[in-house]
Order: sequence, then C-alpha cells, then structure tokens
Amino acid sequence: MRKFLKHILILILFTVGILILGDICVTIGLRKSNARLFQSITGIFSGNINADLIIVGNSRARRHIDPKIVDSVLSLNSYNLGQNGTGFTIQKMIYDLYRKHNEKPKYIVHIVGNGIFEKEDGLSERIKFAPYLDDSLVRATTMNIKGFDKLDYYLPFLRYSGFPSEIRHGVASFCGFNSASNEEIYKGFPSPQLAWNDVIFEKFKNEFPDGTSLPISNELVTSMDVYLKECKREGIQIVLVHPPIYYEAQPYFHNDALILKLLKGLAEKNDILFLDYSADSMSYSKENYADHVHMNKSGAEIFTKKLSQDLKIHFSLTP
Repeated sequence: MRKFLKHILILILFTVGILILGDICVTIGLRKSNARLFQSITGIFSGNINADLIIVGNSRARRHIDPKIVDSVLSLNSYNLGQNGTGFTIQKMIYDLYRKHNEKPKYIVHIVGNGIFEKEDGLSERIKFAPYLDDSLVRATTMNIKGFDKLDYYLPFLRYSGFPSEIRHGVASFCGFNSASNEEIYKGFPSPQLAWNDVIFEKFKNEFPDGTSLPISNELVTSMDVYLKECKREGIQIVLVHPPIYYEAQPYFHNDALILKLLKGLAEKNDILFLDYSADSMSYSKENYADHVHMNKSGAEIFTKKLSQDLKIHFSLTP
C-alpha cells in the first residue's frame, strides 16, 4: 500500500510538473506572438506601441480604421487597439493597459455605437487574455465576466484548455517560429477582404425579426463620463466617432437613437468632438460592407480617408 501511494504521489508530481512547464512555455510563446489575434495585446504589454494616436473600440474600430491611411493623411504614428465583441468595460481595460505600459498618446479616436453601454455577458476571444491572467487589471476585469473558470486563475495550464491551435502556436512561438505579415494585420488592423455576405444579415433578421434594443447600463455611462474627463485632464485630445452601418439594418436597432443621444450628451458635457456618420452616404451601398454592421476592405479605406480628413481639420494638423 505504501509503495502504491508513493507511485501515485510521483505520478501527481510529474503531472503537475508537466502542466507547469507547459503553462510557462505556452504563456511565454503567446506573449511574443504577432499573430492576428494576439498582435495588439502583445504590443500593449511589450510597451513597444507608443503611438501618437490610438483607435479604441469594438470590431467596428478594429475593422473600419486603417492606421496606414491615418498615418499618411495626418503624418502621425497611429495604432488600432479595437477589440472584437467588446463593450466599454473591456475597451476601458485595454486603454488602461495601454497607458500602463506605453507612453501617453496625444490623440484618441474612440469608435462608439450600439453595444457600447451593454455589460458583457461573455468574454469575446478570451484566449488572447489567457497569458495575462496574472496581471491585476486583467484579472480584476475578466473575473466579473463569463469566460474563465475560477480555477483558471490559480491552476497551471487550465486557462488554455480547449484551445489546441493556440497551444500549438504558443509552443511554436516559444521556439522562435512566430510571424505574421503586414498583409495579414498591420498595427492592429486585419485588412478585411470579405465581400457582402447575405447569410450573416439574414441570420440576424431571423434571430431578431422584430428588431432588438441593446441594454444600456447607467454604470457604464458614468464610467465613460469619468474616462472622458480623465483624458481631458491629461491633455489628450479625444474624439468620439459613430461610424455608419448598412441602412437596411438601422431599423432593427430600436434604441440606437437613445444611445446616440447619450453619447452626444457626454461629448457636449465634456466639450469634445463627436463625429456622427450614422447618416453618411456610405450606409446605402452594399459594396462598402462585409455584413450589415462591418465594412469590407474598400469600405474601410473610404471611411478611414473620410475620417482622417475630418480629424486633420479638428486637430489643426493642416500644413
């Protein structure tokens, strides 16, 4: 019996050791990754971004604003920190992490719209946060959002369970095999190539035949107000930008007008610019969109040029 228990103990210690080594290997590898999903997070924590202008927001920030165009029009160094499937809670965390590890930006372009004041009921693309669960801000924020189990924060390797591709990528990156070309992603911008997809819009209409009203958290409205005040106090020029969506989708978002009113109210209260493109002519052409709320490559190019010219005037960057 004693010999049996000894063997069990050795097996347990061996297993724990393997899990610890695996956790260290994958974590170090993913923290070095420049792949599409990880590039902006890696850049933030490495402290190597230090942009003059940062773009903050959800997938409509990430997929609509091309830093290459922004840089060429404004003669600045910009970076896209947009994160798919996020509301203000995660967007603010991303901004705070950026400020913690990088120099203060001169300008912030915060992309806003429906969903900005909705409390996240799930952590979108949670695997990209897994290597940083030991960070106090990441831990405190993600613990309050459905995504990671409690044990993921304390036991080795569990946080990577269910993500075999990312585990392989982490190991490869750890071993020095880590690359992502600028054609795949450039300064956080994934350069979308997709044409209009009827399936996505039809699925949305079938799921919400009578439309939908996205939740509004008063707590998040207040949090955004505090954030805007902080930026102003620090001398950062921040602009709120409401991009267009495909016109046929607009009637399905019943409380967009209320959300827009709240956003404009916050901008007016804090004396900052609000650029509203919700009624822009771009809304009326499918050629600009991959689906009802996301632009394709050509749409992103047109919108980024239009936005950049408006920012150039507002920031007094004209020659």
